[in-house]
Amino acid sequence: MEEFYSLGKVITLIGLLAQIGMLWLQVSAFNRHRQHFFFLLCVASTLFLVYTVLLGLPYFFLLSTDLTLLLLKISIGLMAIGVALGLYGTAQLFKAYGAAVSQPEK
Repeated sequence: MEEFYSLGKVITLIGLLAQIGMLWLQVSAFNRHRQHFFFLLCVASTLFLVYTVLLGLPYFFLLSTDLTLLLLKISIGLMAIGVALGLYGTAQLFKAYGAAVSQPEK
């Protein structure tokens, strides 16, 4: 069981690092370009960052079963909203990129 919790901690930390990296890239892009889809991607990454923290808590702290189930339920909601915003933001990014590429150069 010790190995299970150790692996859970590693997975959580890798997920946090990945989300922090993605959020940093998206915030940088939003500050540079001020496009709405970067804001949506920032919100989605923030939700996934919180999602990762909530799911990782049981690996770092001894929690009751009821509290762990509550964290899982909250995480499902955050994940669902994050996925929807992330997909929509990415679709808008691709749409804007496609429009920019298809414009003739001046």
